Amino acid sequence: MSTINVQYNYVEGAHFFTSTDKLGKGLCVASTDMQAAYDDVCVQLNMLLKLNHGIDTKCEPPYPFETFVKNLIEA
Repeated sequence: MSTINVQYNYVEGAHFFTSTDKLGKGLCVASTDMQAAYDDVCVQLNMLLKLNHGIDTKCEPPYPFETFVKNLIEA
């Protein structure tokens, strides 16, 4: 199991998730709906891994959306 680091940024009304990790390079998910963007991260990572690296896998977030929001607020 590998971990791909994903960064979150809020820019001019949109929630962005990106990665600079070798396996996650090219990830850019954005939406005005934070949960929609969060939910799409693994969908996009699965596609990037398959197309760019030939890795057929099932990406899963490290924790539920609600926990992500709680951690973001507390940071």
